[in-house]
Amino acid sequence: MRLTPELMPVFGASPSSRTTLCSRASWHKVAFLAGLLGALSGCPDPQGEFDDFVERFDAIHGGGEGGEGTGGAPDCVPTTPAEADGIYLFALSASLNAKKAFAFDATVTTADDGSGGLTLDLSLQPLSKDDQVTPVGDPIVAEDLAVAADGSFDWDFGQVTLIGAANPLTGNDVIATLQLHGSICGGDDLGFICGDVTGNVTSPIMLDLEGSTFTFQRYEGDKPAPVINCAKDPAEY
Repeated sequence: MRLTPELMPVFGASPSSRTTLCSRASWHKVAFLAGLLGALSGCPDPQGEFDDFVERFDAIHGGGEGGEGTGGAPDCVPTTPAEADGIYLFALSASLNAKKAFAFDATVTTADDGSGGLTLDLSLQPLSKDDQVTPVGDPIVAEDLAVAADGSFDWDFGQVTLIGAANPLTGNDVIATLQLHGSICGGDDLGFICGDVTGNVTSPIMLDLEGSTFTFQRYEGDKPAPVINCAKDPAEY
């Protein structure tokens, strides 16, 4: 299709801007509209052709806006009481420096909540920033955390203090409000839990934790190396 002066307003262009360099995103929009007009012209089944065209365009250029989220993640198979119990390595990756995760030994105990979901008791023992193995300070304990029937959870720990000896970023004590959002799943995902962290650091600096992540890795015997997100990217110290 020829981009005539009459069609330029449709694509956000003008005769005086024909030689202006456009961004890749702008040309993707032009290509989409041009291909769409070509696909629909003289077509006996415009809806079918439209759907086929959109599918082909997304396959080449990537569908959706922003490229964020879990896109295409499989459904969670909910776990049953006690199935997810055990010792885990918990890693908390702050968005300020995602690779240097806080590490904890986590003890997880679950029970039936009587309505298809679970209640969960959790103890988080901070581990040394130097080796992610040696216990330091007192554990953070939470009881009766709710897990929905579909495995999802939103846990609010309120205000917590993370001991400086476990802080790989600065070595200072950290005071923060902390919420974890994720799912506990059975099946092939049993023993690995991950999700997003929200909240705010109030000391020693002010920091929004939006964009931070966490993981739990169940283990027996040797402690695994910390991973920082659902993609299991390794921490680096």
